[in-house]
Amino acid sequence: MAPALAALTPFAVRGAPVTVLGLALCLAGCAADSSRPNITSVERDPVERVDPTASNGGSASPPQAQPADRAAEVKAPPIGSVARVGGDLNARAEWTGGAFRSGSSHIDTPLPEGYPPPTPPGAIEIKTYPVVRRAEVSGRVWPELGMNLAFFPLFNHIKRRGIEMTSPVEMDYRGLSVSDPQGAAGDWSMAFLYRRVEQGPLGRDERDGRVSVIDSQPMTVVSVGLRGGYGLARTREGLAILGEWLDANPEWTPAGPVRVLHYNGPDTRERDRWQEVQVPVRPTHEPPVAADR
Repeated sequence: MAPALAALTPFAVRGAPVTVLGLALCLAGCAADSSRPNITSVERDPVERVDPTASNGGSASPPQAQPADRAAEVKAPPIGSVARVGGDLNARAEWTGGAFRSGSSHIDTPLPEGYPPPTPPGAIEIKTYPVVRRAEVSGRVWPELGMNLAFFPLFNHIKRRGIEMTSPVEMDYRGLSVSDPQGAAGDWSMAFLYRRVEQGPLGRDERDGRVSVIDSQPMTVVSVGLRGGYGLARTREGLAILGEWLDANPEWTPAGPVRVLHYNGPDTRERDRWQEVQVPVRPTHEPPVAADR
């Protein structure tokens, strides 16, 4: 189940009145960006690139990832790109009317610059993320309680710095794994993402030491898109799907903590909420590297 509603807090972001629901997963209160996100797409080698200058205007949909015949044919996509490798090969995430849409789900809050497009519910994709500046709070309490406890420190942080809310909220679970999706969640981190990496300084928040601002380094993940309520039970369902995919595709191996991306706030019906469960991966033949964060 999604965490309970905590509060209703009116405030202003950059002069625009906004009503923000005080929930760990609150995303919907901020104004949507009407410009198209800067997206490229990759299907297989050779890579087909899209002119990034063309992605900032016009009404055409962003490029759609096409399925590869086998995951082995897909190299780690370029930063900001995706490759469809399983699940529903016909699922689409289309950019229309200032929002990403897939079936009954939509995302109308801006993504960070250079962020890959969302994986549509039912699809499995490999995607590569850029450097992203994130404000994060970490904890060890039960995650569904911890998300509520972490929300206000993060919300107040971006409010003080004049940072507009973006989507998604990222959750990292260091105790979960594809080999044991039913295991204890363990340590977790919840992060609000800056729109651009040059916004604000890195380090501890000068007003709230619970909040740290870091730059997450580029990473490649395998991701499954899901629709429905948020929570650990749903995360574990996604992990089981990714575990089966990794078992069938030994060319890729896990390379970091489980991630969950929550794209919608509580004003979106639970059955329509869009999320992704992700596992960082690397080609099995490549040596592991030290964690970047």
